[in-house]
Amino acid sequence: MIHAFEAGLVLCAFCAIVALATVLARLPALAAEISVPQTHANLDGLRAIAALAVMLAHGKGMYNLFAGNGFVLVEGLDGSLSHAAGLGVYLFFQITGFLFWDKVLRADGALPLRQHLSSRLRRLVPLYTVFAMAALGLALLRSGFHLTGDGAELARAVLGTISFGMLDVPWFNGDFLYKASIGITWTLAYEWAFYAALPLLALLHRRRAVGVVLVAYLAWQLASPTHWLVANFVAGMGVAVLLREGRLRQLQRHPVFRLAPALTCVVLAIAFWQWLEILEVTALAAILYLAVATPRLDRALRQPGLALTGRVSYSIYLLHSVLMYHLARVLHGLDVPGFQYVTNQWLAIAVVGMGVTVISAMTYWLVERPFMARTRLVPARAQGHAV
Repeated sequence: MIHAFEAGLVLCAFCAIVALATVLARLPALAAEISVPQTHANLDGLRAIAALAVMLAHGKGMYNLFAGNGFVLVEGLDGSLSHAAGLGVYLFFQITGFLFWDKVLRADGALPLRQHLSSRLRRLVPLYTVFAMAALGLALLRSGFHLTGDGAELARAVLGTISFGMLDVPWFNGDFLYKASIGITWTLAYEWAFYAALPLLALLHRRRAVGVVLVAYLAWQLASPTHWLVANFVAGMGVAVLLREGRLRQLQRHPVFRLAPALTCVVLAIAFWQWLEILEVTALAAILYLAVATPRLDRALRQPGLALTGRVSYSIYLLHSVLMYHLARVLHGLDVPGFQYVTNQWLAIAVVGMGVTVISAMTYWLVERPFMARTRLVPARAQGHAV
């Protein structure tokens, strides 16, 4: 019963953040931004759900960290939140795989390497630079700009922070909790690996050999299912193939297909509670397919609050940890009474989440958008992001 009550509070926090985003979406500049035509704009709604799942789980983790329990989300609802955050990462990877492979299919395998890498650098590096500077600067500020440790340790921490999650950062300047503020960056290493592999996959597609490679990978994955992170990129690519070749169009005309969204959610729920990763990946891929192919779901995902949250989801995804970490430190230092009550905990997390959303809208407008403007000269922009 307690878990059901707290689950309701999580849903309220989610709705509060989307409601605030709906209000922000009415501002003229942001309203014009989300109305800009782009390929598969409805996927911003899925990005929003994924980003908020990650942010809310980490909000609870930050509370646990400063309550003295460590950044641990294991038992009860905490474990479910951690699992949901993992599915959010899965969904981000699938969207990336879908968008980029759809782009490759539309160009019949043509993927200019220089343009591809340039677009990725413009899309990801500017905001990441702001994030890394903020994380390092705030860590130094907390220590009164007093450096601790030797130069080699500090250099490793700085390199780890700016490495897009490719290098580990155990601590920085004596702050052993620093990793909690930048921990989400590990996912970006997988994104960059996919971007690096994409030109080769496009070449294999032109040679009609990519299917053999992907089937071999999936066979290996089934034989040694350690984790399914990379498989999500492949699942997204599979969705792009199904939609491009129209193999399910005849099935979509059948009246029973109207039940597909509900049935997919049931399958995902079963897989979620039983920790069946292969079924989770499949169900998320089905949701991605339905989001693109089903008009009713398409309209729901274009709700202004979801659309704006999804549009700024890279900022939310990247900045929420460092922002929540420092606000949690402030609340812990103030010794605010009443936070032993779950209602107050989730009220604070919701308020912080709303603040993160506002700041993310600002960083999107001031940092991300100017560098994205060049890519909009390409009519059919299909650029996913690490989010």
